[in-house]
Amino acid sequence: MASNIPTEQLTELTKTHLEDVGVKALIAEGRPLRSAELSEAALDGARLVGDLWRQYLEKSERLVLTEDRHWDLAVRRPARGRTVDGTIADLLRAANVPVHVERIIQVVSTAKGQSTEQVGPAVRNLLGSREKYVEVLPEHFAPEDWFLDVTAGDEELVVMENFLDQEPGFQELREGVGRQPLGRRSVEVCKAVIDAAGAPVPFRVLCFFCWKANPKGFDPAGVLRELLESGALAPLYPSRWCDSALVQGLRTELLKQSRELATSARPAVGKVADLDSLLAARVPESAAVTLREQDMLQILQMAEEAGAAVSLVATLSEVFEIYPADGAFVPAAQAFAARLGRDERYQLAGPGLWVLKQHVPPEATEVPAGLEPVAQEARTISNELIDALLEDPGLEGALKSEVRDPYWEDFGEEDEVLRVPQNKQSGDELRYAVLYHHYLAGTMKVRKMDEKFFPGNPKLQRVVLIDEQGRDHVAWVNLTAGLLTGLRGIYESRLQPSGSTLKLTKTDETNVFEFQIEAELDALTGIEASRLAELHQLAQQERSRPEPRTLLDIMTDLFILTPRGFDFHTLWAELNVIRRTSKRLVASTLSSYPCFYSRKSKSYPWSYDERKADQGRRREVKKHMRNK
Repeated sequence: MASNIPTEQLTELTKTHLEDVGVKALIAEGRPLRSAELSEAALDGARLVGDLWRQYLEKSERLVLTEDRHWDLAVRRPARGRTVDGTIADLLRAANVPVHVERIIQVVSTAKGQSTEQVGPAVRNLLGSREKYVEVLPEHFAPEDWFLDVTAGDEELVVMENFLDQEPGFQELREGVGRQPLGRRSVEVCKAVIDAAGAPVPFRVLCFFCWKANPKGFDPAGVLRELLESGALAPLYPSRWCDSALVQGLRTELLKQSRELATSARPAVGKVADLDSLLAARVPESAAVTLREQDMLQILQMAEEAGAAVSLVATLSEVFEIYPADGAFVPAAQAFAARLGRDERYQLAGPGLWVLKQHVPPEATEVPAGLEPVAQEARTISNELIDALLEDPGLEGALKSEVRDPYWEDFGEEDEVLRVPQNKQSGDELRYAVLYHHYLAGTMKVRKMDEKFFPGNPKLQRVVLIDEQGRDHVAWVNLTAGLLTGLRGIYESRLQPSGSTLKLTKTDETNVFEFQIEAELDALTGIEASRLAELHQLAQQERSRPEPRTLLDIMTDLFILTPRGFDFHTLWAELNVIRRTSKRLVASTLSSYPCFYSRKSKSYPWSYDERKADQGRRREVKKHMRNK
């Protein structure tokens, strides 16, 4: 419904609705609220960025932004010369719905700077003795000028005495719906009038048509009660009513604008360099900002209870109402960072991000078992190491480049990558094929090619991954270990055990990434379920042996099981299901023993010749053995 309204009118209606829900929440809470609190109270937990409140309500007559950046009722602020009676009248008009007497007393008490016990009797006396206040529901009052006065009895006199002829569109409604049967229930009449108008209608105009439909039983307070109870229609300041669908549309529009505003605001402060330079900038003493300790304590308490991270940018904007465009933002950011930096319970977990140390999971700082490559020390009769590593000159054909390929860098094999060409460095997007040992550990290797994808400091960082459905998943980057951890839940629910490819994409917000899982398994390292079952059986057999066997023995079994042969990376991936093994050891074993040989097949370049199984290591590679 909101989409059919002209832009200028939609903006005005959206502002009015935001004011309405803000006023209602402030009356109910009985105290000033920050934007985040106001969103929570007014919009059933939906969050609007603080900038949106300020953008719409900075010039509001009903709401004011206090010096300490809290929103409050304008009528609740002390005003010289305003009487108790005037305060009540202003409050009821601002509320736009009947208000309970206790809430009225509370507002008057604050506005007059007196206790509720002092002002209560005067408020109750005025509400009970003045015709200008109407008790619509028990102890709920509204101003008398909302209601239609029909004592004149004559239709034209009623129109004239209530100034209805001055209401825009009234005459057209009178000539249209006024000549049609509208039913007798007030809600039905009002809905028909509002539908005909195609816009919010003043309550007194609605009362006019209710009076015409049922002159003998007409009760303006009864009409208001019926509208309040129906749920089909909704109030809109000043003293208008509209279809509830319009209000829902206005709320949807607000949430949409909030998302757009949040997105457009992020680039100004979301980049690491910006935050670093902000925190390092010199600020004159005259511009220094002191953050209220009671607010800081509330933030720390919220973080402690929820286990959440404390974001510098989000906290300043949403809690302290200090925005990136404000002159106070830089000194406030420095004060905020200094305050958390002094708190020994917290540690830096990313640019402008802190967490309680107790909320850092052990897996973030520990290397999971099974990631370190394993090598056996078994030797021949002549005391020669069977599983020996070869230096590059001893590796056959393309094996050197495959061992040192930056894309396939793995944990414990970092030294293999000597340099990363510019065209292979991860820019705003990172792709990673998950191998079996990382699947079990719930980790991803942060390769040298990925180093610029993540901020360089601190060495342990909290990151948020947003999946295709918009759900957040918290993970941790350990730059010292070169691992992204905390992914087990995603892996077990969404990935195949070997060869699923993740794609991470930067967003405008630091350490927040969108992630997708590519539909197809990686062509080299993907392992189908039936093959994985065979490998699990081999792994179980290896674990049950009294002594672990050499990689040469395990590779021999795999080649016998797979007569067609292997691509190097496929062989490496399958071996890692049986035992964690480095690429260099696989390549060295292929190059050392004549039973393994390369051929021209592009898909399966490595094969096995059982006739040469007893020939031992090639003599020409012995000089290239790294560990003899």
